[in-house]
Amino acid sequence: MKKIILLSVTLFFAVNMFVDSRDNVVYHTIRVGNKTWLKENLKFIFEDSSANRTHSLKIKDYFEKYGAYYSYDSAMDACPEGFHPITIQEFKLLVKEMKGTHNELGGKIVSKKELDKYGFKLGGLSSASRKVNWNEQIGFYWTSSDTMKTYYKKPEDGLQRHLIGLHIYNKKDTDSFNIEPTYVYAKENFSRLYLNCKCVSN
Repeated sequence: MKKIILLSVTLFFAVNMFVDSRDNVVYHTIRVGNKTWLKENLKFIFEDSSANRTHSLKIKDYFEKYGAYYSYDSAMDACPEGFHPITIQEFKLLVKEMKGTHNELGGKIVSKKELDKYGFKLGGLSSASRKVNWNEQIGFYWTSSDTMKTYYKKPEDGLQRHLIGLHIYNKKDTDSFNIEPTYVYAKENFSRLYLNCKCVSN
């Protein structure tokens, strides 16, 4: 009887975890709608021979908690086989499922507990200089949706702001976080950014 119970526990954990065969990093998984998400931020670093090697950053003191920081091009190739960076459609589904209050920018105001449930971190952003900015203030994630064709114009200046992914930031209330789409002014800025990556099953 004891052996049967032990086997059941082992199987339970097996179906809620994923091992990336490229580097043997283990991720917890969570279901959102009919998709499987890797709960932790992606940690894969490209091999030295890869063109993406210098565009996937393993930054000391940040890597263990926040994972790697990726340029846009490297992020699009970084997820394990069968996975991709989150799309805007998948983000909308996530927002619908998360417990919280809708905000004005297509996102939600949620608690720290709700962020932790889905594995989101406030890892800030980086650049080729490997300096991390806004750590523990804002979290940024790439989207695999066609970002350069998706933008909006603010009435006061009319500038195009391209959609690049999503970001999370803390409200004045310490247990109140906005999770919403994030934009940049131009492709030139877009290409300099190194953000975290979260992977979803195809």
